[in-house]
Amino acid sequence: MKEIKVSIVAFIMSISCIFTLGMPVYAQESNATINSLNSVNEVLPAGWIADEFGNYSNPTTGEYFRWTNTEKERGTVAKSFEFYIRYSIQSSSFKISSTSVTISCSAHLEDKYGNTHSPDDGYDYQISLSGAYARHLNFNTDGTESGTIDGLTNGGSYKVGVNASGVLPTDKDGEKMYLSGSGTVSNN
Repeated sequence: MKEIKVSIVAFIMSISCIFTLGMPVYAQESNATINSLNSVNEVLPAGWIADEFGNYSNPTTGEYFRWTNTEKERGTVAKSFEFYIRYSIQSSSFKISSTSVTISCSAHLEDKYGNTHSPDDGYDYQISLSGAYARHLNFNTDGTESGTIDGLTNGGSYKVGVNASGVLPTDKDGEKMYLSGSGTVSNN
């Protein structure tokens, strides 16, 4: 009977050790994720936060930059994105599988109520692709536009930037409008 009790105690202690050893591993993984997000947030403008998918948002202003594909897209599209900004934002990095990409984008001006506004000549904005240095494409809100960027590193990491050129027009309440749009980066 004494041998059975010793065996049961040994079994219970073995199970306890397994659970105890497993706990710090999960805590370390969780802390690594939090540290990773904190390091990403350190390079974002004040008030902006990042999630685990590399999407950025500013809860105070309602602005955001989001990847609309979190997994590798089929075909030539490297990344799809959408944005709603008043100034500028740069994305988290992603890989490109080519030495040349085409960036297509469509955007419009929107007030805080969600109404779309179209100035007579449209509104100019800029999409950039940054690696070792930035390359810029100038677009206008009059329809979908695209441009090609060459001389990239196949397999290299890049970031998309969206920049509202100049001062955004104001709405009927005198508040700046938002530049709202979506686009794709396609491998050529």
